[in-house]
Amino acid sequence: ATFSACLLIRDDNDILPEWIAYHYHVLNLRQVIVAVDPLSHESPSEILAKWRLMTNVDIAEWTDADYMPSEFLVNGRPPEEYLQKEEDFPDPEARLEVSNHRYRQRVFLAKCLRSFRDEGLSWVLHVDTDEFVVASKLLRQMKPKYVTIPPLSQPNAVLSLLQQTVEKTSAQVNYPCMSMLRVLFGSVESTREEIEADVPTDHFNASSFETLRWRHHALPHNMSLHGNPKVLLDVAAIPKKFFQEDVVFSIHRPVKQYCRVNTDLEFTHFRNQPIATNHYLGSWERYSSRNDKRRSREKYNTKAAVQRGHDDGVRLWLQGFVQNVGLSTAETLLGSPYLNAQDKSVMLAKDY
Repeated sequence: ATFSACLLIRDDNDILPEWIAYHYHVLNLRQVIVAVDPLSHESPSEILAKWRLMTNVDIAEWTDADYMPSEFLVNGRPPEEYLQKEEDFPDPEARLEVSNHRYRQRVFLAKCLRSFRDEGLSWVLHVDTDEFVVASKLLRQMKPKYVTIPPLSQPNAVLSLLQQTVEKTSAQVNYPCMSMLRVLFGSVESTREEIEADVPTDHFNASSFETLRWRHHALPHNMSLHGNPKVLLDVAAIPKKFFQEDVVFSIHRPVKQYCRVNTDLEFTHFRNQPIATNHYLGSWERYSSRNDKRRSREKYNTKAAVQRGHDDGVRLWLQGFVQNVGLSTAETLLGSPYLNAQDKSVMLAKDY
């Protein structure tokens, strides 16, 4: 089995290589449709071209012209029913920007899911580039006997766990639309020794990786802080008539008839949501670099200080990825920003 992903991005080049490499390794990600937000100042094409050339990942790049309705392309705004409330966004410019973004998300996901289903594919992931799919921390702590949780050094570790849970507890995990609770990781720094633990530091700079640098997370029970869950969908197991052609019901519940209501989800029900999503806030520099009117220093500070626990459950992924694809390939795919000083200078010399 392989995984596919629907990925809508805006100025995410600095974390995109890590996101692809991680899910390539833990989920057997092999098909990706990338839609680039027109407000993005960066193009991911050069990064994606390396993955096409050096791996067996099939990547399509979409612009608005490939999937947005013609009325939107002409008017530059969604239909009235998709505009955000004025009381929530009193600034007209901000209201339009957020309305366009959220409408674009729903249209893109509808088209992307139908595209993968029409291709005969099965599992599809829809998260953001700062979100990484993991085995639930509580599941790892409780270690239920009906599943074996592979270490992330092992290829396809999360995919293996997913397959086990579907085989043993398909109704409990709500197959074929499995909700993943999100856990927010703030920007409280750890010691160098903690950040570099289990990392091949002979070649890589651990502090350049979101998944390795940020270890401290918010209280998992705080659903309002973490936000609504994301889902994993087996599109092959859902009849085509339930896939909307225009917009999904919600990006958090794309197929209304099959996906759980968000209020039904609880962190403590780890058997119902064995797969989770680590959501990395990142540094202020990265957070503020994106052209997004919803972001502010106040919002960042509220989330940045969270420190209600730490989790090192993802640390082995890089070691496993390097072993799986080879050091040279791993360095090239990730790129110089992820390398230590010596390997970075060697790569830059080669490029020169």
